Amino acid sequence: ATVTKAVSGIVDRGMYVGLDYKRRFEEAVAKQLRLEERKAVAVTSGTDALILLLRGAEVGVDGRDEVIVPSFTFSATVQAILRCGLKPVFADIDPETLTLDPKKVEALINKKTSAIMPVDVFGNPSAYDEFDRIATRHKLKLLFDSAGSLGSTYKGKPIGNFGNGAAISFSFGKIVQAFGYGGAIVADQKMIDALNKDPQGVLKASMMPEINAVMGYDNMLSLEQHLANRQEAARIYASRLSNIPGLAFQRYSRGATVSVTHFPVIVDEKVFGLSRDQLKWALAAEGIVTKEYFPAQHREFKGYPQGDLSETERVADNILCLPVWSVIDPHTVEKIT
Repeated sequence: ATVTKAVSGIVDRGMYVGLDYKRRFEEAVAKQLRLEERKAVAVTSGTDALILLLRGAEVGVDGRDEVIVPSFTFSATVQAILRCGLKPVFADIDPETLTLDPKKVEALINKKTSAIMPVDVFGNPSAYDEFDRIATRHKLKLLFDSAGSLGSTYKGKPIGNFGNGAAISFSFGKIVQAFGYGGAIVADQKMIDALNKDPQGVLKASMMPEINAVMGYDNMLSLEQHLANRQEAARIYASRLSNIPGLAFQRYSRGATVSVTHFPVIVDEKVFGLSRDQLKWALAAEGIVTKEYFPAQHREFKGYPQGDLSETERVADNILCLPVWSVIDPHTVEKIT
């Protein structure tokens, strides 16, 4: 009722920007992230947040145009790089955490490398400390695609406080949603000032509408309960499925708490007895919707530099994400398993 009333008020007044909802939403996100010297700026999408992050960090302005990213990610990670006129370089993932492998990244660094963009896959923070050391050693920008990890922490500190900044998404399926679309860039004042001074007005053009901010702020009020629901679902899935031969699960990074955007299982057909696709069809016959997620992006965006991607391809070809949503209850998870 509160959301409906606020949205009706916005529509009645005909003022879709310049009200107070966006500011309140940004302050709620900043408080949850425990930001001190950084701010959260709400924008129209997670993709726009990634683009603004790259532009605000001035990636590529010195002529170095390569950004090292995982191939195992959502397509928006790569699209943002390309829309900034930069070149993705695909690196392999750790086979257990499913996040970018620091050793594979360092092997790909060359004189054209400008930045590293790890992805918090399914809400699991990357090896932040290791990437910070690599970026510092090679004088690179370190930008995190934290699209699905609002609510996650790394060694006691919320995401958004590492590297040169982060991008968050509030799209469908995320723990906080903003009427289906929305994102936030988390950056220091210097980066935000640089974006405000951009002659193309990129930040102003990407501002989140007040209507979306109403839903985002309302979702923030339930964040802790929604986190608990998702984490309990993951616990039940793991406990009930862990003894089944041929099924492997994502290992969370050391020192991390995870928002659980998805619960992935990796199917070994020879041991399990069914392929990933056969398992998907069997579950669909029972009314259980699953996702083969993520596809390997180097297969979608061809012709760009890449390292050995054998783990990425193995995982992408055999992964199946079981249902998780913010109000899922233990009984539903038990029925699925």
